[in-house]
Order: sequence, then structure tokens, then C-alpha cells
Amino acid sequence: MGEGANPTTEDIVSKYQIKRTEQQYVLSEESAVEQVMALLTYYDIDVDRLAGGNDLQEASLEKTFDQLTDYVRRGLVEVGENGTVTQHLGSGQTLQYAEIGAKHKLVMDKVPQGQQYAKMYALMGSLASCGSTAIEKLPAKDLAVVEVLSTVFSNA
Repeated sequence: MGEGANPTTEDIVSKYQIKRTEQQYVLSEESAVEQVMALLTYYDIDVDRLAGGNDLQEASLEKTFDQLTDYVRRGLVEVGENGTVTQHLGSGQTLQYAEIGAKHKLVMDKVPQGQQYAKMYALMGSLASCGSTAIEKLPAKDLAVVEVLSTVFSNA
């Protein structure tokens, strides 16, 4: 790495001796994409329509759907029938998210404006029938999955 040059990921990994682990995938990319597309199709979610011609918004949504595909590949998320989703938590437990309906979306109205994470956790807690407090107590790795799923459900 030359002086003044931006470090690459490999430079950082080498310098700090970060150990990379191979991702353990339980599904092929094709199978995972099929599950994600089934969920998006079920809820009639169109990335182009959501982005509304905004390239930055479209890139953000595509990143979200790429993350969801990765979670499905790793077996952290399973897409079920009728818009349901199962999340496998690091603790070995699961959260079962129901098909979204008006009652689930209405819980977000009870959260004051500007509290986006609180709205997100309220929605997901309602879908899982466990409440937002249970969602808020999840460790960071599980919470990351919840946040990606909330993007899908909030756009349904």
C-alpha cells in the first residue's frame, strides 16, 4: 500500500490479521433468488416502481434484496406460503412472520414521526406476534436480518 493511497480490503485484512470465514450456504443462489422473487411477487413489489426513477433509491433497494438473497442462501430466512417468512435466530430459535395486513401496518402509526427504527421494530414485532420489545432485544446479527425483512414488509 503506497503512501497516500486508499487501503484495499486485502490491505486491511492483512494488516489486522482478520480471519475470513467462508460463508456456509445451504441453498444455491438460484434457489435463493427464486424464494426472494416469490416473496416480492406475492406482495407485488416492483423495485423500479418503488425507486421512482431515483438511481440512489433503486441501488439501495437492490442492495436490500441482495442481502435478503444472501440470508436465504445461508438458511437464516425461509420464505413460506402466502407471504410468510421464518427467521432462524443465532440462538437456535425462530421467528415466524405472518402475512402482512392492515393491523400490522397500523402499529407503525402509533410510533412518533422520525423514529424509523421504532416503526420498523413495531411492524416486525407485530408480524411475529412478539411485540417490538422482543425485537429490540435481539443481538445485532439477528437484528440486521429483521431490518432487511422490514423493508420488504413495509413496501408490501
